Amino acid sequence: WTFNMSHGTAVLYFSERMNASSFDVTRAAICADQSALHCVALDKGISNVAVDDTGREFSFQVQHSDMNAIKANFNICRQISGDDCFLHHQAQLISDSYGNTIVPSKTAVDKRYSDVVEPYILSFKLDLTNDSVTLEYSETVDTAYFQPQQITIHATQGSLINNSVVLSTIPIQAVSHIVVFELNMIDMIHLKESPLVGTEENNTLLSVLPGVIRDTSQVSSLGTIGLRAVEVDVDVVPPQITHFDFSVSTGLLQMAFSEPVQFDSLDTRLMGLSGLVDGQFAVNFTTLQTTAYNSTFIVVNTASHAPGDLGNFSFLSDLDRIKLVQNLAISMNTTLLTCANDFVRDMSGMSASAVPSLMVRHYEPDTVAPALIRYTVDMQNGV
Repeated sequence: WTFNMSHGTAVLYFSERMNASSFDVTRAAICADQSALHCVALDKGISNVAVDDTGREFSFQVQHSDMNAIKANFNICRQISGDDCFLHHQAQLISDSYGNTIVPSKTAVDKRYSDVVEPYILSFKLDLTNDSVTLEYSETVDTAYFQPQQITIHATQGSLINNSVVLSTIPIQAVSHIVVFELNMIDMIHLKESPLVGTEENNTLLSVLPGVIRDTSQVSSLGTIGLRAVEVDVDVVPPQITHFDFSVSTGLLQMAFSEPVQFDSLDTRLMGLSGLVDGQFAVNFTTLQTTAYNSTFIVVNTASHAPGDLGNFSFLSDLDRIKLVQNLAISMNTTLLTCANDFVRDMSGMSASAVPSLMVRHYEPDTVAPALIRYTVDMQNGV
């Protein structure tokens, strides 16, 4: 028998004319040797069966899934000599014209043709809920040679500079024709910060340079330009605050989130500081001055004043009000952030859940000496 690894075709040669209708390849397996330690059963069936005029030569194509399994096993049909390529079959594999079943055997291949066909991507999926990308290849590939920096996800068929993200992560699945890899934090942030990429199939395209991966015969993959995603799972996980820092000296409160959030969705009126877990000694924010870009970080300036309030001595900034409350923000243990539901939304519009009390990660006390910035004199009353 002969076996072509490129096309998955096998040819069996029999000693006499056989009954084609009795041919049952599910009674056979392709193995590494005469033992059954490394075998792939051909239980998925076959296709494109052809019999020559003598009735002694049978050719067929191994199912794609079985070929992927064979290529994923580095012990089967690797050597050019064919010493690691055997066909095991039972008596029920086939019978002759008189109904006599074939003698079971474990036969070494006569000729093995190496796989020389380049693998290529058939489809891909983007999952922003689990932060992963799935690539389906035309055959089994070896992730040990995976080079993610040669993969770009972009929005249009045009420029790959704007609205595009070059990946840099590592695959999380072993040898297979399906490559699943988890986006690292940098890739995830870049994708979610790009509002025109990855929100639906029509604006999620994949371009891959040649050689981004190899098959298990070390044949480098073909490139792909502008392959549209077959599925995009948008982010349905609410954003969460991972930590926050607060400086009483500057009034800057920096929040870090689990994913990029929309800066203009932040409602500081739903936020505040409390001195105890039970909410005592609390001050709710009124300021609206924050960083003006989408990111995993947002800085709130609690020392800011509304336009026109700088000359109003009766106006107090949030920082002023914090300093007026005894036992509030005088240490880490008395600096807790509280947030109501929907105080901010991520790039997919998911609302953040309430934060009952989160202790500050880095606390900076007030180290700035007060200074007189303005005074008035009443000449009539001598004040």
